Amino acid sequence: MNQLLTGIVLIVVGTLIVSPFVPWWGFVVVAFLVGLGLGKTGMQSFYTGFIAIAVVWLVNMIVRNMINDGILLGKIAELFPTPNGFVLMILTAILGGIVGGLAAATGGTGRQIFIKQKRSRAYYYKNR
Repeated sequence: MNQLLTGIVLIVVGTLIVSPFVPWWGFVVVAFLVGLGLGKTGMQSFYTGFIAIAVVWLVNMIVRNMINDGILLGKIAELFPTPNGFVLMILTAILGGIVGGLAAATGGTGRQIFIKQKRSRAYYYKNR
């Protein structure tokens, strides 16, 4: 649980730092590097990236929606077959979360592939 929160905080802070300077997909690099650095399993890394990026995108959309009084989100919601702007915000946060989760899972799996894990002696002698 502690490592999950650490990963989420690192991805959120990293995304907030790099987002003004890179295109929208810059968070993918941050999520990948955090997944690579923490070295968790693929599914744990996916959850970390998903939660972090979904929260960042959802909060960003809520703040921007409040700034322009919901006009932009309402007009975009008219273009897509969604009942209102809130559903569009949730769908967009889920989509960003999936991309962030896949990036973090790729980093976590890459670490497992390229960095050998120590085996216990019991495992070594049992399967010899």
